[in-house]
Amino acid sequence: MYAPTADSTEEQIETFYCELEEAMKKISKKDAVTLCGDWNAKIGKTSVVWQDIIGNYGFGERNERGERLLQFAMENDLVVANALFKHKDGHGDHQMANRTI
Repeated sequence: MYAPTADSTEEQIETFYCELEEAMKKISKKDAVTLCGDWNAKIGKTSVVWQDIIGNYGFGERNERGERLLQFAMENDLVVANALFKHKDGHGDHQMANRTI
């Protein structure tokens, strides 16, 4: 999937997340879920609030889109998997979320 770009309105972003939320409701909590795509978000470095979602290897400075992605992940029991382990320099800036099991 591809999240709305930086040129998108707040309404377009919320529509994207509402549609994604509706799709998530159709998936059994027993199923493993992998969401891949361009989230157009920066989740930033780890903080106490988000540690269970992004582990110890978040990247960059969090922006509003990153905050929205982290809220979505928290609400849906997801983690940003590529922030759970250390990357070589320059390889930690993509966002992917997997439901925890």
